[in-house]
Order: sequence, then structure tokens, then C-alpha cells
Amino acid sequence: MPLRRGWLFLALTSLVFAGIFAVLVALARTPGVQDLLPSGPYSKVALVGHVVLSFIVWFLAFQGILWAAGLRADGSAGVRRASRAGVLLSAAGTGLIVLSAFLGWGRPVLANYLPILDHPVYLGGLVLVGLGTALAAGAGVAGGLMRRPEPEAFGAGVAAVLFLAGLLTFSLSGMGLARSAAADNTYELLFWGGGHVLQAGNTAAMVTVWLVLARVTTGPLFVKGALIKVLLATYLAAAVVGPVLALFDPMSVVHRVGFTRLMEYGLGPTTSIIVLLFFVHLWRGRTAGTRASWRDPRFSSLVFSLCLIVAGIAVGLTIRGSDVRIPSHYHGAIGSVTMAFMGLTYHLIASFGREPLSKRVAVVQPYLYMGGQILFVLGLYWAGAHGVARKTFGAAQNLDETAKMIGMAVMGIGGGIAIIGGAAFVVNALGGLLRRPRSTRPAAPVRDADADPVVAAGA
Repeated sequence: MPLRRGWLFLALTSLVFAGIFAVLVALARTPGVQDLLPSGPYSKVALVGHVVLSFIVWFLAFQGILWAAGLRADGSAGVRRASRAGVLLSAAGTGLIVLSAFLGWGRPVLANYLPILDHPVYLGGLVLVGLGTALAAGAGVAGGLMRRPEPEAFGAGVAAVLFLAGLLTFSLSGMGLARSAAADNTYELLFWGGGHVLQAGNTAAMVTVWLVLARVTTGPLFVKGALIKVLLATYLAAAVVGPVLALFDPMSVVHRVGFTRLMEYGLGPTTSIIVLLFFVHLWRGRTAGTRASWRDPRFSSLVFSLCLIVAGIAVGLTIRGSDVRIPSHYHGAIGSVTMAFMGLTYHLIASFGREPLSKRVAVVQPYLYMGGQILFVLGLYWAGAHGVARKTFGAAQNLDETAKMIGMAVMGIGGGIAIIGGAAFVVNALGGLLRRPRSTRPAAPVRDADADPVVAAGA
């Protein structure tokens, strides 16, 4: 299987198992059924599997596609072999993660950014995924992504550098923990800093995908590529500041608060400017009479991704204390990344000479996922604004007011709709990826593919 198709297959497969674990989370809290599942608090075990597959593996595997796009056919054979080894190691690691979560091996630890099953098989799977994606990221950088003139290639390179910096931050935090007093929340402290750096990489990858989707649906962004590259380069501050902060004691205030400020000031302002530029671009296209089709899932996914990140940023500005406005904020952010990746998936499938199982479902699916996610975000925001605490379940949520119940009900409805939209995407896209190609030519026109290394590689 060609390299980019291999990464896409891994990304979509991770979402399949993430969905299965989401169902198991519900079953594990259902009287009668829960007794049939592995012993212990299986709902938390399944939740770990769901989060890691839908947030870590899905994001990193998809970025592997962007990094592979930087490998020229006439480039170093060693670099290409490293990238191929990366997808195989990542797939093996994903298999170990799925196995350990299915069988309920290990104590679940709901650490921020990277929840854990404290078991050698699960931890070994994480190491393999990390090593595999590190090989892919390193191959992309060595292949010259950041030396290309196109902003799309530069953005993919920035995401790769940030991922490698995230791994370095994890390592330095681990060394700091080894020197400090023992703590009960070891995994939380270990992954806190590097998790923030990985978020910067996810954001850079999302902006890169926005650039590709805009190019293939509306034309290149109206501003000079040099300006976009300067804005993308500001994300690299996290690659420098993150490892420096990790040198401080992980239990110190500098370590804990420093990474929060890095997220606020290192990501927020730049992303807000980029989002504004994209909305101006879309408005200029509208007034010029060159509007893209809302029936094109690539275009609708681009617009909805922009809307979700705006919602996430807006909610983030209102956070005070530890309530469910925090998950409202990050679900807007990660939902935006997922929405963008969904849009590019449809383009990649077409560039492989294939089609989704149903074109009609492809048109409707982004609206389902967007509608569900925005209700989910707004419901959590409303509930949090009225005092519903974070990481509470059942009676501990203290839903003693109508406003709290309305917020959580809206959240539940939105989550259900988003799950339907996500399931429709996975079945439609994975089925299309596995079907026979209709021809050796792309199934849909690729605008300016030769000027875009990411798109050209897919085509």
C-alpha cells in the first residue's frame, strides 16, 4: 500500500476503534451489561481507549500524510524507508493500544492530553506510535518540507518540528520527575508540558490543511505566502519555550502555569489572525461571484472548521476555575482539527482515483458533525457557566438547577448527532478508500495541484 494511503488507512481505522470504545463507555455504565465486561471500572478503561485513538492516533496518523507529501520521488531512499517504517511501527503500536483497552489491562489514569492504562502492553503501544510518527516527522523535515517555497509545505514542516519538540518536552519532564519527590499524579505531570506543545503542532497541521482546502475549492489565499509562513513560524515558539519550561521541576508553578500561558499567548493571537484572514478570503470570493459549492464536502468542512475554532477560542476566553467550560473549549478546538482533516480526506480519496461509498452522504456528513459539535460545545459552556464541575459523573454533577440540566441535555443531544456524523464519515471514507480505483486519474479535478506539494503528492 502506498505510503500516503497507508497513513490514511491507519488514521481512519483508529477512528473505527475509537467509535467502538465510545459505545463500550456507555455499555460499561449500563446496569446488567456492565457485568459482562472485564472486571474493574471498565468505563474509564474504554474512555482511555476512545480518547487516545480519536485524539492522539487519528491526529498523528493524519499528519503522517502531510509529512509524507514532502518526500520527493527523487529524494533520499533512506528518508523514504524511514517514513515507511514509521507507518508500520505506528500501526503495530495502535494494535497494542486497542488490545490492552479491549481486555481491560492496567489501571486507567485520566491524565490531561494523554490518558493512560498503566500496563506494559499499553505503554509499549504508545512508545511504538511515538517512535513511528517521530520517524515520519523526521523524514518530512529531512525531506525538505520547510525549505519549499509553498506555505502548505512550510506548515507541514512546522507541525513536524513541533511534534518532535513535544517528544523532547516529554523526555525532559520525565527526567525532572525522576529528580523530584514522588507524586501521585506522575502521568499528569509527565504529559502536561509536551501535551501543550503537541497542541501547537495540531494547530499548525490544521492551518496547513485549511490552506490546501482553500486552494482546491476557492483558490490560493489572497495574502502573500511569505506572510502565511511568518504567521506559521510563530508557532515554533512552542518548540523552543516548551523544552525550556520542561527543565523546571514538573511540580513547580513555573512548569504548570508556564505551559498554560504558552497556549494562551503562543497559539491564540496567531490563530485568531489566521482565522480572520480566511474569513476575509471567503468573503472576497463571495463578493467576486466565485463562491464554492456548499455541496462540496471539502468546502463545507473548511468553513465549519473555521467556525468551530472560533467557538473554541471564544469559550476559552470565559474560563474561570475548573468547570465544564474547559472541555467545551477544547472540544471546539479538537473538533475544528477533525473537521479540517475530514475535508482533506475526501480530497485525498478522490486524488487516489476513488470515490466515497455515497456522494450524498459525503455532502450531508459535514453538516451533521458540525451541528452536533456546536451543540456539544454550547451545552457544556452553558452548564459550566452555571457551575457544573469538570470531570464529574452521575450524581456528582449536582444538576440541581434547570439551567444546568438544559446545558447537559443540549450537550448530550449534540454529542449524539456528532457521533452519527463521525460514524457516517468513517464508513463512507474507509469504504471509499478500500474500493477499487475507477481509473488512474483523480476522480475529481485538483486545482493547482502542481503548485501545492501536499496536494500534488496526494494526486
